Amino acid sequence: MKLDLKLWPASALCALMLPGAAMAADFTIVDGQTETMTQTLSDPGDVGTVEAGGTISTAGDNHHAVRMNENGQSLANHGRLETSGEWAMGILSGGNDAVISNSGVIETSGGNASGITSGGDGAEIGNSGTIATSGDWAMGIYHFGADSVVLNSGTIETSGNSAYGIASEGVDAEIENSGAIETSGLYSDGIWSHGANAVIGNFGTIRTSGLSAEGIWSDGANAAIDNSGVIETSGDSAEGIDSSGANATVSNSGTISTSGDNADGIWSHGANAVVLNSGAVETSGDLAYGILSEAADATIGNTGTIVVTGAGAAGVLSTADGATVTNSGTIASEQDNALELQGSNATLNLLAGSVIRGGVEFADPGTATLNIGPGLNTALTVTGMPATVDAGGQPLVVSGGVVAVVDPVGFAAAPSMIAGATGALANSLDRRMRGPVSSSAPSFVTSYFPVAGGGDEGTSAAGWWGDVFGGMSSRSASGNEAGYGQLHGGVVVGFDREVSASTRAGLFAGGLAGRFAEDNDATVVGMTGIFGGAYARHDAGAFFADLSLTGGVTFNDSDRQVLNNLAPGGIETATASYAGVFASPSLTVGGSHEVAGTTFTPSLRARYTGIYLDGYAETGSAAALTVDSRVHHVFDLRAQVETALVDRDDAGDMQRVSLRAGVDGIFHRGDDVDADLLGTGISFASGTDEDVARGFVGVDAAHVMPGGRTFNAGFEVGAGTDSVVTLDLRAGLRGRF
Repeated sequence: MKLDLKLWPASALCALMLPGAAMAADFTIVDGQTETMTQTLSDPGDVGTVEAGGTISTAGDNHHAVRMNENGQSLANHGRLETSGEWAMGILSGGNDAVISNSGVIETSGGNASGITSGGDGAEIGNSGTIATSGDWAMGIYHFGADSVVLNSGTIETSGNSAYGIASEGVDAEIENSGAIETSGLYSDGIWSHGANAVIGNFGTIRTSGLSAEGIWSDGANAAIDNSGVIETSGDSAEGIDSSGANATVSNSGTISTSGDNADGIWSHGANAVVLNSGAVETSGDLAYGILSEAADATIGNTGTIVVTGAGAAGVLSTADGATVTNSGTIASEQDNALELQGSNATLNLLAGSVIRGGVEFADPGTATLNIGPGLNTALTVTGMPATVDAGGQPLVVSGGVVAVVDPVGFAAAPSMIAGATGALANSLDRRMRGPVSSSAPSFVTSYFPVAGGGDEGTSAAGWWGDVFGGMSSRSASGNEAGYGQLHGGVVVGFDREVSASTRAGLFAGGLAGRFAEDNDATVVGMTGIFGGAYARHDAGAFFADLSLTGGVTFNDSDRQVLNNLAPGGIETATASYAGVFASPSLTVGGSHEVAGTTFTPSLRARYTGIYLDGYAETGSAAALTVDSRVHHVFDLRAQVETALVDRDDAGDMQRVSLRAGVDGIFHRGDDVDADLLGTGISFASGTDEDVARGFVGVDAAHVMPGGRTFNAGFEVGAGTDSVVTLDLRAGLRGRF
């Protein structure tokens, strides 16, 4: 238990009651004018202005530069205010609804001599200039009225003990810093707040130097504290953010850096607090925790980075009951536990993207819960194994204080890439055998190179062709399923010739490659391969049939990122290499029909891909897997309709563009994955055994040039009931012998 010995500012009420030299009601200090006596706004609604080049300079205790006594008064300083003496404020305001703005310079020298002090409710205080104070309890801006707003976009510098950059004692205060606050002295916090319902935001820079000189200190209930800027502290017990009010919310999306013993990044000791870090928290010092929570029912979330280096300093330490810690970021302790939950009924949720470096400890394991989310492989060493360990249905082994979880999504990678590549290849073969639909010529003619310059269209006896094809698919994370992205592609060349007046047949060969990457690169699988096959087409005018057979070999490399909190860096890579063999026959039937002067070509394709994958043994991780060989089957039924968009033939310069749309029914069937993990046999589904309906639309184009060469290209986009979005691209060149 840490003690918060912060002292509250001495009340400025006595300063408000002390006499001052009342010089005028409304006043204006013009450029080149210097006044040496206090300028006083004495009537409600009075307005004071110090123009650029104007100066008010006072000397002596309680001799303020400007004094505002009544409600509704306003002051704008564009020049210079300077005081020298105890309790000599730059600006002292006691009325409600004051409006104070400084775009010039305010300098004070003396104890309790704040730059701006406001005691009324509803004040609006803005600084876009410079406020500098020197002396104990000499705050940059100090207000103790309710419903006040303090905005700093300039510079505030204080030098002295308990000399806060901005201090607030009123309820419902709004404090925002988008500029720079620098303090030097014991207990001299950057922002100090002692009112309930405060809203505190730092979007700029706060730097403090001194014992217990904290970046932001708040003890009011229901406070909302947000740092998206930079907080740097230097000194023992100088927390980055210190919040002790109940129901407070502390959010950091910026940077918090502390240097000193007991100088936590974030210290929360109010009940029901919520602490969220999506930025960076770094501490350097003994017992300087990244996040320290000392009140019941706290909620702590980290999606950013927490790194601590001192002796006895945990990354996240919760000492009270009912804490819930959720992490998908990095938590690292160089000399102690990364995560330590000392209270009862503690819950730790580790999600995809988690990196833990250091121990994980539950002081009351009998009431504790550890949840491992989807997309995370683990070899997590735990002290005080929780009574409840849940991996959400993912393969799980607990042995010898180690929690090993296997994310199954990556095991769908090889079948998915092979199925995707063979599907894209099947589309290339379809285009070779049919080409874009023509509104006038049979597809047999538009596919097989019209004879340029002749009066009658026909086909060559033999032809060659080559295609480059590729595609991608992706799925966003949803529920218990991790997201992923997949790329696949290849190159194919082929030769075919007429075997009868209405039939052609040919051979093809090529290479393919692919990459499957799960979110956060939890699993990455790379694939290369070679393939070959044969195809044939029979065209009987209104009816056609296409047949192909593809076979090939793939070579796969797998990298699984495994969270190991005792490994250097907190992450291990389990690697493996294995081969695969596949065969894919395909049959397409269809015909052309004219409706209202427009030719439509409906077709139905049935394709099967059988995949055999070798077994393998991973290396490089304490939770390395030994995986048995397996077989996977993919059945794809495609129904589509195609029609011409462009059909032009100018003296042998032929152009064809067609639109097609349809639906795929994709059915995956295969063996479960049988493996050994930490000496325990496990079996789980590969994540691809589901039936999917996928709608798609595509465009294909061909440009037949004089001389018989044809350039062709096409694309297809689709979306399935499995939330996978796909894109396939193709381009190629054809010619005749």
